[in-house]
Amino acid sequence: MEVKFYESIEDSLLKFAVIIARSEGKWVFCKHKMRDTYECPGGHRETILQQASADTVWESIDETAARELREETGAIDFDITPLCVYSVIGKTRVNTTGEETFGMLYYADIRSFDKELHSEMEKIILSDRLPDKWTYPLIQPLLIEEYLRRNMERLQFVHTDGGDKAFISLCHALDDFLNELVGGEENRAEYVPYNAPDDIHDAIVIYDGDCPIGCAGFKKYDDTCAEVKRVFIRQKYRGLGISHRLMALLETAAKEQGYRYFILESGAPLIAAMSLYTKSGYETIPNYGPYKDMKESICMKKAL
Repeated sequence: MEVKFYESIEDSLLKFAVIIARSEGKWVFCKHKMRDTYECPGGHRETILQQASADTVWESIDETAARELREETGAIDFDITPLCVYSVIGKTRVNTTGEETFGMLYYADIRSFDKELHSEMEKIILSDRLPDKWTYPLIQPLLIEEYLRRNMERLQFVHTDGGDKAFISLCHALDDFLNELVGGEENRAEYVPYNAPDDIHDAIVIYDGDCPIGCAGFKKYDDTCAEVKRVFIRQKYRGLGISHRLMALLETAAKEQGYRYFILESGAPLIAAMSLYTKSGYETIPNYGPYKDMKESICMKKAL
C-alpha cells in the first residue's frame, strides 16, 4: 500500500473526498454501524440527476466533501477548505484492481452538529487522541500526518520577550482559562504574583498568519537553571503537536544561553499540560521557591 500527495491533478481523476475534521479543539471521527473501527468522514463522488439530459454529470469534489461531512458527522455549521490531492496505490476494500486512485483531502472546522445522524454512521466521537482502531489503518493515519505537517509549516514561531503585546495578550487568555478551570481568580490568587510577564526575558509567540495562537517563555532562576513560564495554546490549535515543537524551541534557546536545566510549576487539573511535560522528559521534583508550601502545585525539572 502506498499513499502519495499532490498539489493538484485533473478534476476528472478525483473520485473521493476525505475530511480531516475538528470541533472545539478536538478531532471528529465516525463509527460505521457495521464496524467497530473509526475513520475520518469522506466518501465517493456522486453523479447528479439531470432531467433534461442523458449525460452523466458529476458533483464537484467540493460538493462531495461538504455532502459527506454533513451526512457522516451531522455537521450543520462549518468551514471546509481543500488541503491537497492524495492517491492510494494498492488493493483496498473499494479498489480491487490496486491501480492508483485519487481523492481530495480537506480540513473542516465544525461549529455545530445535528442532533441525529442520517447515514450509515452509528455515531461520531470528539477526541483529544487519534483512534487506536482505524477502518483504514494504512491510509487515514497518513492523511492526518500530512495535515499536521502542512499545519505546522504555515505557523511562525517568533522569539521575543515578556513585553511583547501579543505575548501579554496570550497571557491574559491563559489567565482566563485558568480562572475558569478553578472557579475564579480568587481561587488562584496566591499564584498570580509569580506569573507576571515583566521579568520573562525570553518568550516565543506562535502565529497563524497574523493571529497569535500560542506562547511560552522562561526566566532565570539561578546561574544554571531557568524557569518555564506561561505555556499556552488556544483551544482550536490544541492536540496538533504544536506545544511539543514550542517546548523544543524554548529548550534550544535556553541551552544557547548556557542554562543546563529547566524547572516549572504545574498542577493536576492541568491534564494536557502535565501530559506534555511528562512526554517531553520532565520529572517531578520537590516544590521549589514560592511553591514550597503550595500543596496543589506540582514542580518538575528537565536536564537540557
